[in-house]
Amino acid sequence: MSMPWAQLDLPSLALGVLTSVCERTACVERVDVEYANLAWYEFLAERLEYAPDRYEVHSLHSYFSGAGDWIFSSALNGVDWNTPDFVAYAESWGLDVDECVTLHRLAPEFIDLLAERIARTCPDVVGVSSVFQQNIASLALARALKRLKPDLITVFGGANCDGVMGEAVARNFDFVDYVVRGEGEEALPRLLEGLHRSDPSAVSAVPGLVGRHGGELFANPMRSGFVPPGRIPRPDFDAFFERFAGSRVAEHHSPKLVLEASRGCWWGERHHCTFCGLNGSMMTFRSKSPESFVDELVELAERHQCLNVYAVDNILDQGYIGTAMTDLAARDLDLHVMFEVKANLRRDDLRTLKDAGVVCVQPGIENLSSRVLRLMDKGVSGAQCVRFLRDADELGMTVLWNYLYGFPGEQDRDYTDVLESAESLVHLPPPGYVGRILLERFSPYFNDPALGLPNRGPHSRYRISYDLPLAELDDLAYVFRSQAQGIAAQPDVAGRVSGFAEYWRKVFPDSSLVHYSRIDGSYLIANSRPNFAWSTHILTDPVEKALYTALDAPRRRREIARRVGASETEVESLLSDWTERGLCFTDDSGLIVRLSTAGVDPANSRVEVPS
Repeated sequence: MSMPWAQLDLPSLALGVLTSVCERTACVERVDVEYANLAWYEFLAERLEYAPDRYEVHSLHSYFSGAGDWIFSSALNGVDWNTPDFVAYAESWGLDVDECVTLHRLAPEFIDLLAERIARTCPDVVGVSSVFQQNIASLALARALKRLKPDLITVFGGANCDGVMGEAVARNFDFVDYVVRGEGEEALPRLLEGLHRSDPSAVSAVPGLVGRHGGELFANPMRSGFVPPGRIPRPDFDAFFERFAGSRVAEHHSPKLVLEASRGCWWGERHHCTFCGLNGSMMTFRSKSPESFVDELVELAERHQCLNVYAVDNILDQGYIGTAMTDLAARDLDLHVMFEVKANLRRDDLRTLKDAGVVCVQPGIENLSSRVLRLMDKGVSGAQCVRFLRDADELGMTVLWNYLYGFPGEQDRDYTDVLESAESLVHLPPPGYVGRILLERFSPYFNDPALGLPNRGPHSRYRISYDLPLAELDDLAYVFRSQAQGIAAQPDVAGRVSGFAEYWRKVFPDSSLVHYSRIDGSYLIANSRPNFAWSTHILTDPVEKALYTALDAPRRRREIARRVGASETEVESLLSDWTERGLCFTDDSGLIVRLSTAGVDPANSRVEVPS
């Protein structure tokens, strides 16, 4: 079961994998998959002037506000649940309050209709995958199903059920019979087999499981190991593609495949980014063999005639660059793939990815100050991030990145120094989101308050949506409140960063900085960025050309002078002029990198890929 607000054009990877798992489980006679997110959109489209972009407000853009969960709180707690509080809260987030309230009042009808339809199929067990803003809709459905069929067994799993959060779900909502915490590929079949044999001892032995025996809650310890990649079956997406083809969503969107090459984070195993809680209790990195990943991708692309692929990996296995990606490039499949990568990749690596069909990347860039990046434990410099933006854009790749602030220990100058040279960057892909970091469960900031972001209790979104005491919300929540740190406590500086990002997004489509190698050996640099008084600049002197070539990679002044065989005074004079022209970027660690992209064939233009 995939509830709102799962994205409309993506199948659920969890449901796809677990469908394959259940089909191999001897006691399972039939597996039905319900994409209730598609049903919810169709329900709204019949009653309102409701387009997919309105749905995406909650599926993609309002996660941190939690408005999508509140909308379904009416089906869990009653219509107009905390509406006055929500209205004030939603206005502070800039949400369409009237629309949210309208959807809130329609949600109970949808949940009742959905529960009645599912009950008519006479299932023995209903499993729900809950991630992001699916929790309250999932809980509302489980309660409605138990009212219709008290003997029905409800099972929850997913990221919203990891660790103590899963215990809180089972403890507070007795219409949820079992919660599978952690990976489900081995736990779910063991649970189903134990239920089929009516064997309580087998059920109670499932690692990570939370449930009840004789009215008493039990919570088994989480599994210490992990499911080996070779034992993760290929996902079965037949139900999604059949459902999507007949959906009103197909009038507006094309579907995508969802795949995973790996789980966990290899960088996080060594240096856990201080603000990140995405991997939950399972940081250990492991990846499928390159051959099995390529075979899986090609098989599913052929089966569903779908070339758009969204990889959910937290980070690309860099060993794939010379293996799986090279293989895909050789097959010339015209894929359009999105992958999360690390910002230290160089142009040749990116070119290999592009040749393989990776046209959209999320490189984990969250700031351009090397000092703030060190506070995050990112392992990259500001200049490296700028180089990545330059090289990816040069290759026609779409780059998704965010500008985050509010890190303990940051200073105003970490942002004002970047703003002083930011006009020179507007030809590069702009940040999508700019905002203060939130305190996330499982992150180092959450686990160690001494790092400077003490926990001040569950985020307000939970109090507005759940009818639970604070102590229970403390276990249920993933996002928490904390005291504003750094420029988050300086509205003027934070406002300047947000304002410039908005300007950047506005001028980016018409801005360029391109260099061309001419027949006579000179460089012609063409500029169309606003706020620069020049349009072309030519480099003819051998020292100039050598220096500009050296700045392809981030380097410090002394190393540059040594490389080009010039005096530091001569280098400094050129760098001063180029900085004024916006030809290079210097980060706060002293690394300098050129900003122009190489002249490319117009056919190799930016490719827009929805996230």
